[in-house]
Amino acid sequence: MGGRQVNADIRAQLQTALGVAYTIERELGGGGMSRVFVAHETALGRAVVVKILTPAHECSAHSARRRSSARVRARRRDRAS
Repeated sequence: MGGRQVNADIRAQLQTALGVAYTIERELGGGGMSRVFVAHETALGRAVVVKILTPAHECSAHSARRRSSARVRARRRDRAS
């Protein structure tokens, strides 16, 4: 499977996971541990970034901390708007 097909598959899987709440626009970049995408948040009409970890770096012990951290950052950004 070529690199472009892998990228398309990852993007399609991410879009499916996000549903209609977000629309993936493009990939910003990535490395060995994660990939970062720009998405459009449908409900609020704003651009957001979505970071996904590669399966090798996903750990349930860290998942809760990342979710909590993401919620805090989102609240801070909303208050600043």
